[in-house]
Formats: sequence, C-alpha cells, structure tokens
Amino acid sequence: GIVFATWDHQAPTLEAYLGDARWYLDVTFNRRDCGTEALGPIKWLEPVNWKTPVDNCSDNYHVPTSHRSSMVAQSRYLGRPPLRHQQQFQAPHKHLFINGHSITVRILQREDEARQFHGVSQANRHLFEAYYRTLPEAEKRLGSFRARRLHLGNHSLFPHGVLGFRLAHPRGPLQTEFWHFVVLEKDMPPDLKRALRMGLGNYNGVTGLFDQDD
Repeated sequence: GIVFATWDHQAPTLEAYLGDARWYLDVTFNRRDCGTEALGPIKWLEPVNWKTPVDNCSDNYHVPTSHRSSMVAQSRYLGRPPLRHQQQFQAPHKHLFINGHSITVRILQREDEARQFHGVSQANRHLFEAYYRTLPEAEKRLGSFRARRLHLGNHSLFPHGVLGFRLAHPRGPLQTEFWHFVVLEKDMPPDLKRALRMGLGNYNGVTGLFDQDD
C-alpha cells in the first residue's frame, strides 16, 4: 500500500484529505486483494519550478501537441493510426478537481477495450489480455462500472504527487528533484511485470520519451 504522513497535528483525516478523489484512485491502487508494490525510486533533477509538473498532469489536451512525435512512434510500434486532436477532444475523457487534487479518467466504451498501453506490443499482447481475467475480482471490490469501464489517467495529489506515483520535491525556485516509481500489482506474472516496467520506462521517467517532450 501507500503510506501517507504529515507533521501537522491539525491535519484532516486521510479520508477527508483525499475526498472523492479516492473513489477514482482506488481503480489503480486498491483494485485487488493482493495489493501493490512499487519499483524504484529513480531520482533526477530538472531546472523547473515544482508546480510546473504538477500542473502538467492536470489535463489530457496537451497530449496530441506536446507528445506528437512520441505518439507517432508509439502508433507505429503498436500498428495503429496516430492520435489526432479531434479524437482526443471527442474522447470520453473527464477532468476533475477535488480538494486541490487533479484527476483525469477515461470511460471505456466497451469492456474489452484496452486499459493499458505502456509496454504493449504485438508480441506480448496476450499477456495483457490474459490479465483481464482478474476483472471479476476487481468487480467485487470496486463494482462493475469502476472495474470494467473506468480507466485512471493523468493525476496529481496536492501538493506534489504527480503522474501516478511520482513526487516532485522542491530544491529551489527553479529546480525540482523527481522521485519516480512504477506501481504494479503484487501477483502479476513476471513477464507482465517486466513488460510494464520496460514500457513505462520508455514513456515516463528519466529516459522516457514523454518526459522529454514535457
């Protein structure tokens, strides 16, 4: 699980602090009985104010522009057409702002629609498809809608949690130290864990194409 802590004796409870954001975060972080594990952290410095990456994770509209070259490369690798602006704007994405937290989610139109793209290739697609057999277990914890149709996207937790499980630590007005983790479900098959670890590293993190775009 994830440990939340504070030195503030007057701080609200975690339930109150997260508010309705928890309902969405549970889709990734409280999906199954086995729990999650975190790989990392990978750490690096960037010459930006810490608020910049936090704000960058609050929308999906920048993706077809900022990540154009990366999306083209990804599309060729997966063998599908590149994402266009019109598709992104018309897609069933939702943006929510709760207690200072920003959440983006995608509502799947079909239950068999892909839920995970990072790390998927034509060669290992069967690993991801087989893992969808865990949906009945997730449905018991989350209900049918969240388990089968709600996909958590970019999100940030106030004040400095960004993009899934990453911390943006201020190291001055124009310097930020990132702590980057990869979160996986504990009992995933080793080959699937490796595919996700490699795929997420290619897109986000110190060597990630998407991070270089941002």
